[in-house]
Amino acid sequence: AVADNETPIWDIVANTGFDVPNLRTLVSATDVEVNSEVNIANSEVKAIGGSKDNNLTDENGNILHGNLNIQSVANSQVITTGLGLINYSAIIGISDVNSGITITNSDLYATDNLKISAKGDNTVNLSYLDLSLLDMVETLRGIPSAAFNWAEINSDVQVNVDNTSTLNVQGNVDVHAESIRNLSSDTVAGGDTDKLGFVASVAIADTNAEANIAGNINADGAITVSALNSVAKDGDFYVADTSVAESMSGDTFLGKPAVNAVKLSLNKVVQSLSEHKGFDITGVPGKDRDWGLNAATAVLVSENNATASVTGRVRDYSGNDGAGSLNVLAENISRTSM
Repeated sequence: AVADNETPIWDIVANTGFDVPNLRTLVSATDVEVNSEVNIANSEVKAIGGSKDNNLTDENGNILHGNLNIQSVANSQVITTGLGLINYSAIIGISDVNSGITITNSDLYATDNLKISAKGDNTVNLSYLDLSLLDMVETLRGIPSAAFNWAEINSDVQVNVDNTSTLNVQGNVDVHAESIRNLSSDTVAGGDTDKLGFVASVAIADTNAEANIAGNINADGAITVSALNSVAKDGDFYVADTSVAESMSGDTFLGKPAVNAVKLSLNKVVQSLSEHKGFDITGVPGKDRDWGLNAATAVLVSENNATASVTGRVRDYSGNDGAGSLNVLAENISRTSM
């Protein structure tokens, strides 16, 4: 008998797309939960094919391969891009991914290789641009503006073989748990005539990848038990967890960050105040306006765990001392940017 227990690939794309707000507000909220699980309990699973001891063939004479593959995959993607004309924005994106394989009180046999793999890929990318920053856009005057982004990723990816189970493999054993994340929150808001502008960006990641073998392993080949928890890659580069908040105001095409005022000398501030009733760090005269107050806050919390363990007995396929090799690896890769 050939057993190949592979869960379907769960691919849920929650994309609010290109949000076009009304003239005053933008509110977008997305909450996604994706679960993929494989449970094997109280079972005997055998993958027997043409390996060391036999040359079993199918009805067409093809040699059967005794590979046993058990896989769980969960993917989620939340991408929201917002353009606002004036004043207020709130964008929330939350994605929960759970991918797991649990083997209890069971015996698994493979005359070639055994592969057990759980993967979770979780993406939340939020971005917002306040178009009132553009000098060409007419906006309501003297009204406070506020923009808020909340991006949150929660991932739990696990492979667990309990202490009442045994893996019997003539070839190689590969047990792997992998959690990948892509998290970003970017918001830019302000306006030419704001009396008060406030921007907040919050990005939170709580992820876990575990591969734990408490049962016995009898294998002639290489045994690898690994867990990887990582930010996503773009080519050869890792993509950092990112949280960016910019509150801007001014008289030029895209305005200027309020914090840039500290770059001006006292004489420049005085001169600008006297000439423009405000200041312009480019030195180019602009519209007369009153002073405004701008503030921006960015928060990034990223907690990520990777665990790999083998606590059961390890022997060769016949149960004698000396398996081919044993490699246990836990890898946690993190990058942050604010």
